Order: sequence, then structure tokens, then C-alpha cells
Amino acid sequence: MASSDRRSVVLSPVRDVARKDLAVFARDALAFARSLGEGRLTRRRLRLHGLDLDLAVSDPAYAQACERVYATDPMAEAPQAGLRLTVLDGQNVPDMPRCIWTDDVIGGGPIRDALEVDNLLGLHDRELDLWQFYDPETGEGVQLMPTPETPPPWEASVPLRLFLHWAMHGIGRPLVHAGTVGLDGDCVFLAGAGGAGKSGTTLCGILDGLESVGDDYVLAELCADGVIARPLVKIMKLDRDGLRRLGVDPADPRLQGPNWQGKLEFEFERLCPGSGAQALKGQAILLPSVTGGETTRARRASAKEAMMALAPSSFAQLFGAWRADLSFLAEFCRRLPAWRVELGSDPAEVAGFLREFLGRSSP
Repeated sequence: MASSDRRSVVLSPVRDVARKDLAVFARDALAFARSLGEGRLTRRRLRLHGLDLDLAVSDPAYAQACERVYATDPMAEAPQAGLRLTVLDGQNVPDMPRCIWTDDVIGGGPIRDALEVDNLLGLHDRELDLWQFYDPETGEGVQLMPTPETPPPWEASVPLRLFLHWAMHGIGRPLVHAGTVGLDGDCVFLAGAGGAGKSGTTLCGILDGLESVGDDYVLAELCADGVIARPLVKIMKLDRDGLRRLGVDPADPRLQGPNWQGKLEFEFERLCPGSGAQALKGQAILLPSVTGGETTRARRASAKEAMMALAPSSFAQLFGAWRADLSFLAEFCRRLPAWRVELGSDPAEVAGFLREFLGRSSP
């Protein structure tokens, strides 16, 4: 938006907002986003797996980040739902709605509860003064932030993931924080805390000719005959030491970065053509751990153990729809057998284990 246009716009007043009137402010913000003319925002249309994302942003860098990260659907699957998402910052859109949280109760729970009364979802990052509101009935969302520089550095890795998670819940394909490795249309999910070996194990399988729909966030759907995984993010991340252990040169021009974690990012389909699957049927949940042993060992785990591996990161990073998340993850873990896997130190041996495990697990 040109600076002359910004000077002609009146700075919006800052409203005091508490739990009792938060839903009204959210509705006003959604209405404001809906009213913005075509010329004030950068617009992009992304066809995700089952979701048509209509994105309008005041900072073009946000649109570029989404195009860089998200896996679009090359098969042009008819969308089951649409998400009209507007991302605004006060520097480029000075007349956007603004508020100060005046309630003496802070935290995500009170805000979530205040919005649920009016069938809305949302989040407030108090430190960043960033608001997110989503209306599941209309499929509209809005993000309000002070400046284009407001988002934290990790936002670029999976931008606007909460909105996508909320919208995908509506079509039964929420985000799951897990990696995937597949063979002949089947896959295993890799779950666990950071450092458990999810990304390294995923890339280990990919380099050996296996498939994947992602190593961080994937779409999961509970179907009549099982669980289907689909891609959302086409980017993988791994540190230089991890890449070297797998025989990948960190200086490879297909790798970019480092990112905020010091990891290099890359499209795994470009690194290993043919490795990116469009849908895989889940056969098991693997809970990997790096032990330094010579060989990879597996033992059965309970559904509760699988749930405990998935839930902490899912609830911390995919906030807002906790009832739906809890119900979905519980059923997800009931449907798939779980295994604890102590990873061996030899990448070729780990890849062989994955290939053999997938071969046994397939019907």
C-alpha cells in the first residue's frame, strides 16, 4: 500500500477489551477484514489438500512464506472447504481494529473460553500483541499484529498453522505433529519430542528410496478403513551434523538457511525426486529415540504411550481446539499400533529396519 494511501487513513482508536466483550471485538475484526478493498492487500490462492486457501496480506512477505512452505495439491482435488484468511499489521493498515486486553485473567484458556461462547476460535500472544480470530461457520480468519516484524522467527517455518489446523478440523483432516515414512502406499508416523530423531529418521528413509508426506506437520484423516496421511509442508529441516551423518553435503545448493534454529531447510522432493507422496495409509506409530546402539530395536508400546508422545507438542503448538484435538488424537492412537524404536547408529541399518517394518505391516 502506498504511503500516500496510508496518510489518508485515520488511525483506529485502541479499545479496552476483556472477556465479556472479546467476541464482539473479534466479530468487528473479521468484518473489517471482509470490507477491505482489493487494492490494499496482496492476495494469493493456494489449493491445499481439501482446502482452498484465499490469502490476503498487508505484508507480501507473508504470502511468499506460505508459497515457499506449503504443499499444494497437484491432483487438484475438489476442495471440501475454503479458508478466507486476512493478515494485517498496523504499520501498513493503520485503521485496522486495535485493542488492549484489560482483563485481570490472562492466558490462553480464558480467551479460548470467551470466544467459544460465540462459536469462535482464537489466540492472543500477549508478548507480541498478536491476535488471531477464526469463525468456523464462515471459514474466515483474521490476524492482527502491530508491525510486519511482529511474528516470531519460527513462524516462517509453518506460517499461520493454527488457522490451517482449525480449518482442516472442519473437514476431518487436522494437523498432526509427526513425521512420516512410507512404502507402496503405506506409512508409519514418527512421534516424539524434539531431538527424538523424527526428522533424521524420515530423511534416512527418503534417502533410501522410501516416501513421505512430511517430517513435521502432516494432515491426518480418520477413515472407515484406517488413517490417511497427506502433505501440508513440503520443507524439511535438519542441522548440518545430522545431514552429514546421512551422507548429505550441507553445502548442497538445494539446501537453504540456516533458519532460527541453526537448521538448514530444503524441499525433500527436490533432494530426492519421487519421495513426496500425496497420500499414505497409516500402519503404525513409531516412537523413536536416539540411543547410539549398533542396531535398531523395537518393542510394542501402548496407545497411552503414543498419546503421551503426540499430545504435549500438539497441544502446545496447535492451540485453541483442545476438545476436538483430544478426541481426534485419542482415536488416532487407538486405531494404530504403537512401537518404541531405539534407533541404531548406522543410517543404512535404520533404513533397512524401516523398509522391513513397512513390509511386515502392510496388509
